[in-house]
Amino acid sequence: MAGHVLDPESRRFQAEVDAVIGRYASDDERERWRRWKQLGSWSISRTQGDVVKKAALKKRLMKLTGGRCQDCGRDLCAAELQMHRLDRQHAHDRARDFGYFAENVVLVCAGCHQSREGR
Repeated sequence: MAGHVLDPESRRFQAEVDAVIGRYASDDERERWRRWKQLGSWSISRTQGDVVKKAALKKRLMKLTGGRCQDCGRDLCAAELQMHRLDRQHAHDRARDFGYFAENVVLVCAGCHQSREGR
């Protein structure tokens, strides 16, 4: 996390995680890198849900909206559109795909997404 300042507790946590990964890597830098990537993948899956399901949902929404931002109406490609959860209460609900389900998501451009998040 170059350039990112961590608080003392987060630094301590990171050091502990790094030590555990180090035990599994046994001084092998490639294995250390592989384990960090594995941890990152698991973390994303655990906190953000199934990436394949999210991609399929976004593809369905792209088809429904014609690739337009819900707010400003600009016609954009999939990479330029982001999924915004309407009801944040589902953000930690694994059973509800962390809020990424059709009735709870709209596609918006980055600028409109930032505006919605700021509300």
